[in-house]
Amino acid sequence: VAKTLADYALFFTEISVCDNYFVTQKPSVVAVASILNALDCIDFFQLPTVSRFTFLQEISSLVNMDIESNHVKCVQTTLWEIYVNSAQYSISSQKHQMTHANEEMNSKRIKLSIERSPVSVTHHSIRT
Repeated sequence: VAKTLADYALFFTEISVCDNYFVTQKPSVVAVASILNALDCIDFFQLPTVSRFTFLQEISSLVNMDIESNHVKCVQTTLWEIYVNSAQYSISSQKHQMTHANEEMNSKRIKLSIERSPVSVTHHSIRT
Protein backbone atom coordinates (compact mmCIF):
# COMPACT_ATOMS: atom_id res chain seq x y z
CA VAL A 1 0.00 0.00 0.00
CA ALA A 2 2.82 2.41 0.85
CA LYS A 3 4.40 2.07 -2.61
CA THR A 4 1.05 2.54 -4.36
CA LEU A 5 0.29 5.58 -2.23
CA ALA A 6 3.73 7.04 -2.96
CA ASP A 7 3.30 6.40 -6.70
CA TYR A 8 -0.07 8.17 -6.78
CA ALA A 9 1.23 11.08 -4.70
CA LEU A 10 4.23 11.45 -7.00
CA PHE A 11 1.91 11.36 -10.01
CA PHE A 12 -0.25 14.18 -8.63
CA THR A 13 2.85 16.16 -7.70
CA GLU A 14 4.12 15.83 -11.27
CA ILE A 15 0.77 17.09 -12.56
CA SER A 16 1.40 20.33 -10.68
CA VAL A 17 4.17 21.32 -13.10
CA CYS A 18 1.62 21.41 -15.93
CA ASP A 19 -0.17 24.52 -14.72
CA ASN A 20 1.05 27.99 -13.74
CA TYR A 21 -1.45 28.06 -10.88
CA PHE A 22 0.91 25.93 -8.81
CA VAL A 23 3.86 28.33 -9.17
CA THR A 24 2.23 30.54 -6.54
CA GLN A 25 1.51 27.64 -4.19
CA LYS A 26 3.79 26.46 -1.42
CA PRO A 27 5.42 23.13 -2.31
CA SER A 28 4.24 21.71 1.03
CA VAL A 29 0.60 22.50 0.16
CA VAL A 30 0.98 20.85 -3.25
CA ALA A 31 2.59 17.84 -1.57
CA VAL A 32 -0.20 17.49 1.01
CA ALA A 33 -2.89 17.92 -1.67
CA SER A 34 -1.15 15.25 -3.75
CA ILE A 35 -1.09 12.87 -0.79
CA LEU A 36 -4.78 13.51 -0.12
CA ASN A 37 -5.61 12.78 -3.77
CA ALA A 38 -3.46 9.65 -3.62
CA LEU A 39 -5.43 8.46 -0.60
CA ASP A 40 -8.62 8.88 -2.63
CA CYS A 41 -7.19 6.41 -5.15
CA ILE A 42 -6.55 3.71 -2.54
CA ASP A 43 -9.30 1.21 -1.83
CA PHE A 44 -10.70 1.18 1.72
CA PHE A 45 -10.02 -2.56 1.92
CA GLN A 46 -6.33 -1.89 1.35
CA LEU A 47 -6.18 1.05 3.75
CA PRO A 48 -9.01 1.08 6.32
CA THR A 49 -10.53 4.29 7.66
CA VAL A 50 -8.73 4.06 11.01
CA SER A 51 -5.36 3.75 9.28
CA ARG A 52 -6.18 6.67 6.98
CA PHE A 53 -7.16 8.83 9.93
CA THR A 54 -3.94 8.00 11.79
CA PHE A 55 -1.88 8.64 8.66
CA LEU A 56 -3.57 12.01 8.06
CA GLN A 57 -3.00 13.05 11.67
CA GLU A 58 0.70 12.24 11.29
CA ILE A 59 0.94 14.21 8.04
CA SER A 60 -0.84 17.20 9.57
CA SER A 61 1.45 17.12 12.58
CA LEU A 62 4.64 16.70 10.55
CA VAL A 63 3.95 19.60 8.18
CA ASN A 64 2.22 21.70 10.83
CA MET A 65 -0.67 22.44 8.50
CA ASP A 66 -4.45 22.26 8.61
CA ILE A 67 -4.87 19.67 5.88
CA GLU A 68 -8.62 20.29 5.83
CA SER A 69 -8.26 24.02 5.07
CA ASN A 70 -10.03 25.53 2.08
CA HIS A 71 -6.65 26.38 0.60
CA VAL A 72 -5.47 22.77 0.62
CA LYS A 73 -8.85 21.62 -0.73
CA CYS A 74 -8.61 24.16 -3.56
CA VAL A 75 -5.15 22.90 -4.56
CA GLN A 76 -6.38 19.32 -4.27
CA THR A 77 -9.37 20.04 -6.51
CA THR A 78 -7.21 21.81 -9.09
CA LEU A 79 -4.91 18.77 -9.27
CA TRP A 80 -7.93 16.50 -9.82
CA GLU A 81 -9.31 18.80 -12.53
CA ILE A 82 -6.03 18.78 -14.43
CA TYR A 83 -5.87 14.99 -14.17
CA VAL A 84 -9.49 14.51 -15.30
CA ASN A 85 -8.86 16.71 -18.33
CA SER A 86 -5.64 14.90 -19.25
CA ALA A 87 -5.00 12.23 -21.85
CA GLN A 88 -3.84 9.94 -19.02
CA TYR A 89 -7.31 10.06 -17.47
CA SER A 90 -8.88 9.22 -20.82
CA ILE A 91 -6.57 6.22 -21.22
CA SER A 92 -7.25 5.10 -17.63
CA SER A 93 -11.01 5.39 -18.15
CA GLN A 94 -10.83 3.41 -21.36
CA LYS A 95 -8.79 0.67 -19.66
CA HIS A 96 -11.28 0.58 -16.77
CA GLN A 97 -14.21 0.31 -19.19
CA MET A 98 -12.45 -2.44 -21.16
CA THR A 99 -11.65 -4.35 -17.97
CA HIS A 100 -15.28 -4.07 -16.85
CA ALA A 101 -16.51 -5.20 -20.28
CA ASN A 102 -14.09 -8.17 -20.25
CA GLU A 103 -15.29 -9.18 -16.79
CA GLU A 104 -18.90 -9.11 -18.01
CA MET A 105 -18.01 -11.17 -21.08
CA ASN A 106 -16.17 -13.73 -18.98
CA SER A 107 -19.12 -13.95 -16.61
CA LYS A 108 -21.46 -14.58 -19.55
CA ARG A 109 -19.10 -17.19 -21.02
CA ILE A 110 -18.97 -19.04 -17.71
CA LYS A 111 -22.76 -18.94 -17.45
CA LEU A 112 -23.13 -20.25 -21.02
CA SER A 113 -20.62 -23.03 -20.46
CA ILE A 114 -22.45 -24.11 -17.31
CA GLU A 115 -25.79 -24.09 -19.15
CA ARG A 116 -24.34 -26.13 -22.00
CA SER A 117 -22.45 -28.55 -19.82
CA PRO A 118 -23.44 -32.19 -20.46
CA VAL A 119 -23.49 -32.74 -16.71
CA SER A 120 -24.92 -29.49 -15.44
CA VAL A 121 -25.73 -29.27 -11.77
CA THR A 122 -28.14 -26.43 -12.51
CA HIS A 123 -30.36 -28.54 -14.77
CA HIS A 124 -32.06 -31.76 -13.72
CA SER A 125 -32.04 -33.42 -17.10
CA ILE A 126 -28.92 -35.14 -18.41
CA ARG A 127 -28.01 -34.32 -21.97
CA THR A 128 -26.47 -36.92 -24.27
